[in-house]
Amino acid sequence: AIDALQFGGAATGNLFVSTIENKPYANTRLHISDFKFNGAELGNLDIFSELDDETNVVGLDGLIVSKENKETKVKGVLDPVKQSLSINFDADSINIGFLNKYAESVFQNISGRGSGHVHLFGNFSDVTVEGKAFIKDASLGINFLNTRYSFSDTVYLKKDLIYFNDITLTDQY
Repeated sequence: AIDALQFGGAATGNLFVSTIENKPYANTRLHISDFKFNGAELGNLDIFSELDDETNVVGLDGLIVSKENKETKVKGVLDPVKQSLSINFDADSINIGFLNKYAESVFQNISGRGSGHVHLFGNFSDVTVEGKAFIKDASLGINFLNTRYSFSDTVYLKKDLIYFNDITLTDQY
């Protein structure tokens, strides 16, 4: 299991598994309706994955289409042997609720729509999120202040750091 990634939805498609000259081969073509990532509803996902028989790394290439017909490209790799991953999201108005899992020690109930580039990488039990995205209609609680704020602005994500530049926060209480 991958602790840092939780997926949901109804999958249909094809799975092909074989052994060619004692080397494993596998690929999938899936359509996942009502795709959820870390509990956040993102839309419908069409994804192709293929095992590279030389490196034993699984390559991923997909497209998430939201209910609003906004598209997010997904591309990356999973390495089951090293238990690591590297997945890039090029997002157009994606539900940012999936970030709650990575920021729950500081923030609570993150919501909003993000457009930009996000890179998830690291080992299965400790994923780092990096990138830059414009977040529209964002809302988040700050645990140690027991307050809730809203904003629409650019957010920068680095290992163990989420930062803003001259952002205007509106207190929701």
